[in-house]
Amino acid sequence: MEPASKTPIVPGEWLEALAVRVKLHRTEWRVLAVVISSPRPASAARVAKRLTLDYGLVKRSVRELVRWSILERTPAGLRFQPDHTRWGPPRPRSRAG
Repeated sequence: MEPASKTPIVPGEWLEALAVRVKLHRTEWRVLAVVISSPRPASAARVAKRLTLDYGLVKRSVRELVRWSILERTPAGLRFQPDHTRWGPPRPRSRAG
């Protein structure tokens, strides 16, 4: 018997909410799709290789998705954040004055 996959099941209504609430660029959607469909946490390098995209472009996309709390970095790699209540624009950086 094979172990159960730890890939989160993403309800369609969450993806619909994501599509409506957050304006993602095409590359960010592609990166998100690879991470969601991956059976284990993925690295930016693996995502770039799978999409045949420049690593720097993928890193920028990942950084933005992490800032929006759509992806999270873990010691094992990138994971989709299925809690849609956490998705949203990044907080402005405070300036020490």
